[in-house]
Amino acid sequence: MACKDIMTKEEVLNEWKNKRIIKERNSHVVWNWTQCLLMLFCIFNFIVSENKFAFGIMTILTISEVLEKYLYYKETKDKSVIKEVISLVIMALSLLFLTMGEYMGK
Repeated sequence: MACKDIMTKEEVLNEWKNKRIIKERNSHVVWNWTQCLLMLFCIFNFIVSENKFAFGIMTILTISEVLEKYLYYKETKDKSVIKEVISLVIMALSLLFLTMGEYMGK
């Protein structure tokens, strides 16, 4: 059994990397919940007050999520993210068309 006070350089680096990974995962969870709450607020705002800015804000949030997922894929080459990126791009395009229709219609 190794003494905890004496750690090799590799063990210190591995522990630091593990703590960093956990911190990044937690920050992504907080950011995702923030985005979800903002989108729900936008939908509620649109339904109640018919505010035409709600879909614009949702479009911006979706585009930021697409960029975040794309940068994550580019950094890690994780193939499971591709489906999410494609679905987010489709959602962003549909929200963009909806936003353009809102601005043209009013």
